[in-house]
Amino acid sequence: MPNKSYVPSIGQAGGIILLWKYGFCLEIVNSSTNMFHALITNDPARGEWFLSCVYGTPYRDDQPTQWQYINNLSKVVNILWVLMGDLNITFDLSERNTNTNPTSDEVIDLIKDAELHDLGFSGSTRTWKFFEHWLQNDTCLNEIKNAWVSNTSGSSAFIMNDKLSNTRHILSKWSKNIYENIQGRISALQDQITQLQFTDIQGSNTEEVLNLEKKIDSLNDIQASSYRQKSKDHYYNDMDKNSKYFQIRANQIRARNRIDSLQAPDGLEIK
Repeated sequence: MPNKSYVPSIGQAGGIILLWKYGFCLEIVNSSTNMFHALITNDPARGEWFLSCVYGTPYRDDQPTQWQYINNLSKVVNILWVLMGDLNITFDLSERNTNTNPTSDEVIDLIKDAELHDLGFSGSTRTWKFFEHWLQNDTCLNEIKNAWVSNTSGSSAFIMNDKLSNTRHILSKWSKNIYENIQGRISALQDQITQLQFTDIQGSNTEEVLNLEKKIDSLNDIQASSYRQKSKDHYYNDMDKNSKYFQIRANQIRARNRIDSLQAPDGLEIK
């Protein structure tokens, strides 16, 4: 792609880039952190048409504002208009393969009011998501580096696609090996803690218990991160991580601190 326009990121967040080939005229008329708007002329006999390239916000609370902007734009665009990109919306249940909430009726109504019509698509029916908690594992970077090595020959676009496909395949297998059955692993660690605490008389198992608790905390963080990303939850507090493990831990501590009886100096037990 010899031509480009981009809005830089702020630190590691945001940023968007538009790339295009030769062979037609493209004039950027407006850009923002998640949209490009351009006038296109690819056939002088047919005149110019309007293109909007959009990265749809994945955050449900922000979607009405974004689509209200697009709806307002539809009132002033009086030539052929094409809107494309990763819109992060769904029109019906068949378009989703997760437990995320469907696009709100408010957003769907804004799209209909803008008189936008789905033109369909070609390619995979699903997009591949990359989970942020993968980057916390030291082996992830090496997996990506190894996956990116390719001896494939061909055009730059073909080689790029081959590398991406190879990376997706290798990371999928790696993730399954590393993160499969996290809840089962947490339960097993909980059982180990329970056994150690049951047999602990004078605190000899304290350090081992603390180490196991750290492992459980780490697994809970991974699980919470995965759930948060799958659900596209924009607002997330640590207090929400009220898992079964923390409830069990609280009950264990409460039981351990409870005084059932006292023993007098003469050996008499007082309940």
